[in-house]
Amino acid sequence: MNHPITHWPQTGAPVPPPDLTLDGRDKPPLGESSASAAALPIADAPGSFARALLDLDTLTPAARADVRALLAAHGLCAPEMGRPPAAPARPSADASDPADLLPFDALLKCRRRLGRAGSSQPAVHVELDLSETPIAVQPGDAIGILPENDPILVQRILAHLGLCGRRLADGESLRAHLLARYDLDHATPDLFQLIATLATGERRDIALALRDAPAPAMDVLSALGLLSRFRPSPEALLACLAPLEPRFHLVTSSARLQPGIAALVVEKEDKGSAPTFLSTRAPVGSRLQCLLRRAPHFRLPQQRDVPLIMIGAGVGIAPFRAFLQDRRARMESGPAWLFFSHASAATDYFYEDELRAFRAQGHLTTLTTAWTQSGPQAGSLEGRLAEAAPELLAWISEGAHVYVCGDDVVTAGVERTMVGLLSGHLALAGAGDLDALKAQDRYHVEHL
Repeated sequence: MNHPITHWPQTGAPVPPPDLTLDGRDKPPLGESSASAAALPIADAPGSFARALLDLDTLTPAARADVRALLAAHGLCAPEMGRPPAAPARPSADASDPADLLPFDALLKCRRRLGRAGSSQPAVHVELDLSETPIAVQPGDAIGILPENDPILVQRILAHLGLCGRRLADGESLRAHLLARYDLDHATPDLFQLIATLATGERRDIALALRDAPAPAMDVLSALGLLSRFRPSPEALLACLAPLEPRFHLVTSSARLQPGIAALVVEKEDKGSAPTFLSTRAPVGSRLQCLLRRAPHFRLPQQRDVPLIMIGAGVGIAPFRAFLQDRRARMESGPAWLFFSHASAATDYFYEDELRAFRAQGHLTTLTTAWTQSGPQAGSLEGRLAEAAPELLAWISEGAHVYVCGDDVVTAGVERTMVGLLSGHLALAGAGDLDALKAQDRYHVEHL
């Protein structure tokens, strides 16, 4: 759940103005300035890059005028001296921040593997210690973790550019910025434009092609591999990178049953710098910077005995474990039916012992599983729903709330199945169609 956040509280020091001067001894000879400037693809430069080009010391006065004309044509102005763009900042604990995104710090208490070895989609169970945090977390909420990039990757980038130990004009460490504030997993069009400006020949052509590609799947280090002789300044590099975004994970615990704890289900990814932070690299016992995102659309019903139908796949089980814990803590006796799907029962049965305990204790009335890669017994989530149609529709006619959690493929497939089931049984009193359920606020969806 990597949702873009564009309004981090601006608590950090600003990055100095973008400066595309080539670094030290890598500057081209003065005699090459005009030729270099003439080769620049000025007409295609994005606005943000065009602003940065104004500081390139190899531009001729004519080329500089072309850039200013380009900015004016797009209703943009050249940057004022002394007013640099702010760097992406860490979240603050300012109580005036919007209520739907509350920043806080939390201690990483523990991390353990979910499922068993051999899983094709491994995940980990993570617990955050919130005992010193005044923020109340509810089932259905999500917590965003601001990750840090892999220090080894950062060092490789600095070494490749010959910028180890370099600082920005304001004295801040370039390494610290790359480690904590910028996305190094996805090269941006602006970065490819910068590379095309500094590269020559085939490398320049490749950079321009990647700049114009719909979504080039290349990380920053791979993109910088197109550079050989020339090197950007630290400010120029940062001006062309995207900010590092938080990664959101659904809460899988109830504060009523586990006070002071917020548990998360995190996919364990084996590639990418930011995605591996919480699942692998963040040290247990370290403090993490977090954001709480409320989910008023994905709450348990106010009435305690309302039947629940919970449908989830993979890490989509997270909120339903929280729901069951919450009902157990409140001693609620309403019927609850969980549909859970994953690849294999042998390796991917998340929280198997807990689910069986909920079942034995009466907090979970029915547990239906679908294992998509379990040989002859394989089944799909949609297939299990269709097989259970008569009883499922009876629960809905008795006022059940339906909750669905999964990626876009899962949620779309479940919705198609529910539309078919309900449209074929409109005679059931109180069932209606899916639109009726949504209008009654009885069909809740959370996308991963």
